[in-house]
Amino acid sequence: MRRMPYRGGSGAGGEIAGGQIQQAKLALMNNQPARAEEICRRRLEKKPDEIATRLLLAQALIQMQRAREGVNETRRILEAQPNSVDALLLLSDALKQTNQMNPPKEALTAAERAVELKPREARTHVQLAMALLSQRDFTRASEEAEEAVRLEPRLAAAHYIRGMALLNNKDYEGAADGFRAALRQDKSMAGAHFGLAQALSEMKDAPAALEAVNTAQQMNPLIPQSQVVQLRAQIYRKQRSYGQAYNEYLVLTRATGNRSQQRFAPLIAAFTFFLSFFGRGAPIAATVVVLAVVFGVLFGLSKIPFAGGVIVDLLIIGGLGVLGWQVTRQYTGASPAAFIGNPRVVALAGAALVIGVGLVFGIAALTGRGHTHNYWFNTVSVGVAAAVGLIAGWITLNTTAGSANI
Repeated sequence: MRRMPYRGGSGAGGEIAGGQIQQAKLALMNNQPARAEEICRRRLEKKPDEIATRLLLAQALIQMQRAREGVNETRRILEAQPNSVDALLLLSDALKQTNQMNPPKEALTAAERAVELKPREARTHVQLAMALLSQRDFTRASEEAEEAVRLEPRLAAAHYIRGMALLNNKDYEGAADGFRAALRQDKSMAGAHFGLAQALSEMKDAPAALEAVNTAQQMNPLIPQSQVVQLRAQIYRKQRSYGQAYNEYLVLTRATGNRSQQRFAPLIAAFTFFLSFFGRGAPIAATVVVLAVVFGVLFGLSKIPFAGGVIVDLLIIGGLGVLGWQVTRQYTGASPAAFIGNPRVVALAGAALVIGVGLVFGIAALTGRGHTHNYWFNTVSVGVAAAVGLIAGWITLNTTAGSANI
């Protein structure tokens, strides 16, 4: 989670109100967003139309990862002041946070509109570079970051986003230089320490990388522990200190898992450590391993005389149904048209269909039990598999993660 600098926010009179608003501003600067929210909500009860207060409230919500509430607040501001650059920047940031793997296009258009309104302000180019990074347009992101640095060489955020762009372009030495430049302007920028740790890890400078990630966590305790552990484990793994890498995952599982996860913490930690070798391909590797285990279990059950085929079908239907129910509980209102029409969702749905058909008909073909004639079960299984594919697609599009938001 990023400690966001105060973005300004002129009210109707063009000045920031004193008293409560000054306290809220200081709370944000001191990384106390909950305190800022409390102050802002109290003031808005008396002055609901005060733009400066609502801007601070939106920023506090975004800083606490309550992005959808932040989006609602920024939209209220833009209804009153459509050309508010501060609101456009916050809206872009909030929308990007709601779905960092594939953020809404509005996150990009809001940032572009801010640049149109204030092309000479470095902060608008910084936000546009962040939005472009989320869209994986690294070339344009680098250009915007360079422009931000040119406009305001002492702006830490400009050097930070330049470092992020270079890190994604695998220019690790350039990224490290960018993060160091950011830290020369603001030594307390946790995101720059974390980014520097990532770059140094790729450069195989383990001692400096560990120092940087530890500093980042000290500067901002709100950085998700999972991100810190994964980076530490990656550093240890590149040193071939496999025992220390495994221990990082073990400590994390025991600290954050529920009772059942804690009971199997060593096994979960070992599996996570194994997946870490696949890097960004870890989700695919995990899927392959899980499917192999499921297939093996179902294959064994299918050998039960007479009832084996029906048991397999029922387990597939039940398993996919439970999974679908669990996942849909996380549904928070994405546009159905945008969701179903997304190519990634269509691809996932197709994969689910293949999995459903493969599990049902593949096992039948291998065992020769003839339960491919249970057309009702097979049809339902494939239908449920397709539904789960769409649900999984929505979750993929709405997962939040990423070092750029520290």
